[in-house]
Amino acid sequence: MKEHLKANVLNFKWPNTAPTFYLSLEDVEGSHPIHKSKFSKQIIEAFRETDLSKTDHIFTTYTLPLKNASTFKVNLVDGRELRIYKQFLQNQLKDYFLDQGYIVVKNQIRNIQVWLPSTKGNTEHYNLYYKFSFKIQFAKLTDSPELIVSYDGWITRIKWCQ
Repeated sequence: MKEHLKANVLNFKWPNTAPTFYLSLEDVEGSHPIHKSKFSKQIIEAFRETDLSKTDHIFTTYTLPLKNASTFKVNLVDGRELRIYKQFLQNQLKDYFLDQGYIVVKNQIRNIQVWLPSTKGNTEHYNLYYKFSFKIQFAKLTDSPELIVSYDGWITRIKWCQ
């Protein structure tokens, strides 16, 4: 059986300069956790006076300056730091779609899923939404960062839940 597969891959450019992220040991308003599995040598060095061996998370405001924060330039070759950069890009996607007024959730494999309202099929009891997932990956199909877009079907949402 011959298959004809299509991928919805959108390439985007690597940044011209590595972004600088702001790090804190404290969970401050607007910060996001970075799990210890993503602690690179550079992050450990940023907290050289602190024993991070018993720390499960540090926190970042990504590129938003944070008073008294440690900083580091993301190494876009280091696997652990690429995972933090991916987390940053996912956060930017989530914020963009939330700002547009869409429902944003994480699907079963922790990718961003956006629910777009349908203009048809709604009733007085429920609304219909089309689900799209967005996955960020780095140079798997091309030499660039990639945004994989997939259609995940539809879902109904009872109006009393809204």
